[in-house]
Amino acid sequence: MRALSARAVSLPDADAREPRPAASRGALELDPRAAIARAIGRCAGPLSEQVLVALLRAPLARSDGAPKSAGWIDPALLGLGDLATRRKQLGADAMTALLDAAGDRSTPRDLAFYALGRAEPGEAFSPRVAEVARLALGRPGPARIHAVRALGRAGKESPKEIAPDLARIVTDAEGFDEGERAEAARALGALGDAGQSAIAGAIAELTPDAKDRSRSRAWPARRSMYSTPCSDSSAKRPRRRPRPRSACSLR
Repeated sequence: MRALSARAVSLPDADAREPRPAASRGALELDPRAAIARAIGRCAGPLSEQVLVALLRAPLARSDGAPKSAGWIDPALLGLGDLATRRKQLGADAMTALLDAAGDRSTPRDLAFYALGRAEPGEAFSPRVAEVARLALGRPGPARIHAVRALGRAGKESPKEIAPDLARIVTDAEGFDEGERAEAARALGALGDAGQSAIAGAIAELTPDAKDRSRSRAWPARRSMYSTPCSDSSAKRPRRRPRPRSACSLR
């Protein structure tokens, strides 16, 4: 941990690095900050969370007066996500820093939901997690599925309020992709009676009557949400050989 922290401090500013030739493709794609931050998160040591929060909140203003750069923001968010994956929970400082990054009005960092979707928010942070997750649902992108997952975790404290939001994601075939809708359906399954009621309503909306199937353009995509693969259903299962009875069982 000390070696990783020392190396993180010794790295030059992101904007000060000289561009490398286009031929060295691997060197451009490998970000040393992301590698160091994720290594710190995967260590899951006593100081991992403290170091990552410090990197996330590090001063980003450059000494020459130039505009501040992203610096360690995205790498630190990745590291906190890896840490939350292993611990299943984060401290108050980390949760506050993540919510500040996700709820930034000027440049919201949707990558913060990677950690918020894997850490239990608890009663103290659930309302704010739900608030920033709802706002992120209107921003399509690869990180939006993490916002759906974070919304589901926040719903454990208030299932009746979150279940309708998740149900709308499940039934919205045009606004959300299948992965996001499947994640919302999985989250509903963990919300108890409120989730089951929302699932029943979503199924009723996604399964039109037989006479309306030919007129529904979204029917094939909607059907895939609740259909199960049957490729191996026709395969014959091997018969189990009967176990030999012991002498005691024949008495």
